[in-house]
Amino acid sequence: MEVGNQIRELRKQHKISQKNLANQIGVAQSAIANYETGLRTPNHEILIKLANYFDVSLDKLMCRMHENTNWHDVAEVFFKSLMHHDLDSCLGMLRHMMEKGINIQDIYLKIIKYALVKIGWLWETGVISVADEHLMVYELEKVMGYMQSDIKISITKDKKIMGLLPHGELHEMPMKLALDLLKYDGYDTYYLGRNIPETDLIKFIKDNEIETVLISATMESSEVHARSLANRINDHIRCEIYLGGQAFRKLQFDKEGISIEDGFKIVSTYQVLMEALR
Repeated sequence: MEVGNQIRELRKQHKISQKNLANQIGVAQSAIANYETGLRTPNHEILIKLANYFDVSLDKLMCRMHENTNWHDVAEVFFKSLMHHDLDSCLGMLRHMMEKGINIQDIYLKIIKYALVKIGWLWETGVISVADEHLMVYELEKVMGYMQSDIKISITKDKKIMGLLPHGELHEMPMKLALDLLKYDGYDTYYLGRNIPETDLIKFIKDNEIETVLISATMESSEVHARSLANRINDHIRCEIYLGGQAFRKLQFDKEGISIEDGFKIVSTYQVLMEALR
């Protein structure tokens, strides 16, 4: 049951109208209607007010969705808030999950990644414009930044990992998502973006003693540039190089989900990358 359904059920049990409930917690009646229909999700402050008014725990009000591991429903609630640019609700929902001990990797891979993929799908099918896509991705990145500021991150693993994009690759978020997850896992990470002059890139790798380089390509047109970038790095310095992203989805992978080429590995998923790094 989504949080909107739970609010409706509790309101009916207490025999109170939407208007009266709105007055009690200091919001407009339309806000209660939007919560109940799932058009909006209450932010953390409103959730606390609702829980106090109905005299229930925040867990009960949130329906313990995260603990039931119905990740699709949870991700959809999050995405609806993102669609309405309600970042307070997005962040409140994720913070509540973290407070209850939900693993940050699960939140990233099952909620934030879901939102990122769905944004791309809505753009590809013409439901949203390029402008809408860019705004939503920017807002999703802001949520990720707020989450990161809430978490004490410690470098616990003796490996430096750098992320790059090949020439022509437009999508930064998959790489940023992967590097955030690696940082949460204790790795020292660096993100350099795209179009770094070759001499500067090699110098950076040497000066910072980078051991592992990740190159992400989501666009088919970027695949050849990703391979070329990996080969150019290999010509100058030997380090671990992993390629990944949707551009490589048509490759044949071994049973571990890896395709090995000249001096570098192509991985099929982030989980495969994590296993390979370990």
